[in-house]
Amino acid sequence: MLTCICNTYGGLVNKNTNKNFVQWVINDRNLFINTIIPILEKYPPLTTRMRLQYLFFKKYLFANTQGPSTIEQYLIERTVKYKDRELITPLFTGGEVPHYFKE
Repeated sequence: MLTCICNTYGGLVNKNTNKNFVQWVINDRNLFINTIIPILEKYPPLTTRMRLQYLFFKKYLFANTQGPSTIEQYLIERTVKYKDRELITPLFTGGEVPHYFKE
């Protein structure tokens, strides 16, 4: 599945047979901004953990990355990116499922 996604949107698929996992890796900032971010805005991550990771990623993707203060702030904030987890409203409240799931 990741190979099909990679062929459609770009990036690389890395397979780590020693640790039994596969990763889809994209290193192109413009690809993220123009392609991946719009998809994730339309179809947001389902879990609060992934939503917080996405918000953290998006914050620094659009931040001015010049200067040591941004890097220092990133290193500080990455350890506390889940601190607001209880403030995130779950997507499955009241028995509703996201619009991109068929009944």
